[in-house]
Amino acid sequence: MLLAIDTSTDDSGIALYDGVRVLAECAWHSGRRHAEQVLPLIDHLMQRLDLRPADLTAVAVATGPGSWSGLRVGMSLAKAIAESRGLPIIGVPTLDVLAYPHRHGALPVVPMVRLGRDRYGAAVYRRQEGWQRLPAEAGPPALRENRAERRRSTQGEAWKRALLEPREDAQ
Repeated sequence: MLLAIDTSTDDSGIALYDGVRVLAECAWHSGRRHAEQVLPLIDHLMQRLDLRPADLTAVAVATGPGSWSGLRVGMSLAKAIAESRGLPIIGVPTLDVLAYPHRHGALPVVPMVRLGRDRYGAAVYRRQEGWQRLPAEAGPPALRENRAERRRSTQGEAWKRALLEPREDAQ
C-alpha cells in the first residue's frame, strides 16, 4: 500500500494506493496548517480502510516547488513514516503531478504553483518524443526570468536532499 502526501501548496492531499487503484484520498484547503492536519487525516483514512501502519509498503511525497514550510512538513512526515517502518520513500515533483493529466494534449502545458512572497514556480511540458519537461530556455521569457531569480536564492535544494536521503546512522 502506497501512502502519498502532498503539502506543497495551500491545498493539501493524501491518498492510499494499492497498486491497482486509489482506495482512498482526501484533498482540502489546509492554508498554513499542514503540520496539525495531515497526520490525523492519514490516520482517519487508514482507519476507514481498516489498515495498519504495517500494511504500508512505500511513501510518496511532493518535492515542490511550493511553500517552503509546507514542503518541510510533508517531507519530514514522509521520512519519519518511511524510516520508522523501513519503507522506500519516493519524491515526486509537484509540477510533474500537475502536468501529467494533460499529457495527451497537443499543446504545451505550463503548470504553476505559488511559492509565497509573490513568487511562482512553473515549467513547460510537451509531447515531444514522449511526455517531457522542457528546459527553462525553451519556455516563455517570464519563466526564464523566474528561474534566474530562483538560482540567485541562497536557500538552494540541499535541504530537500537531506530530508529525502536515508541517514547512514539510521537503524
